[in-house]
Amino acid sequence: MSLAALLAACASAAFAQAPATYLPSFEPGAKSVALRLGTSQPTQTNSFAQAVRRGPALSAQYLYFPSDWVAFGADASYHAFGQNTLPDVNNSLDGRASRAAAAALLGLLRLNLMQETSWTPYILGGAGVNSFTQTIDPGLTPNLPGEQRSSTGLALAAAGGVEFFILRGISLSFEARYTAFRRPEGFGGPAEAISYLLGLGFWFNYD
Repeated sequence: MSLAALLAACASAAFAQAPATYLPSFEPGAKSVALRLGTSQPTQTNSFAQAVRRGPALSAQYLYFPSDWVAFGADASYHAFGQNTLPDVNNSLDGRASRAAAAALLGLLRLNLMQETSWTPYILGGAGVNSFTQTIDPGLTPNLPGEQRSSTGLALAAAGGVEFFILRGISLSFEARYTAFRRPEGFGGPAEAISYLLGLGFWFNYD
């Protein structure tokens, strides 16, 4: 056997036996802190999509994995829905503009759908409290006043996504999340939105 072939064989054996520390799997006892940025799209439920437009979303999340496939944690998010012009009862523009903002603090349960891999699709659900403010600016005529109302109440969330390690201790994720917010009385019932979030996670407690 030539020297080159012997060195190649030794290198291959060493690589096969070396732990893949640069791409770890999801491990019991691991903890993560993640920041997610994206956009929130209002849904047609209770005409929320007619009152506001899509806007930016931000989420900060903490997770603890008691096993490699289940995690508990908390999530704080903020959603700023863009301004939209409201139609009147005759579906003509009355000159008033509506916008909204919501903040939510949720407890989470996450389930990974794959085990012993460096990436996984997942689903999660959450419940908690939200603060919601909707503002309507004054119209073009004096009989169209503006108003602002705020409320707090129950928030619910459900999501699906995929997360994968890019380095040991660092991961990327993409998530689509449904959130239902309690909206102030007089604005037509709960507000619902779909958020699309790209996240960067930092992991701790690996062996």
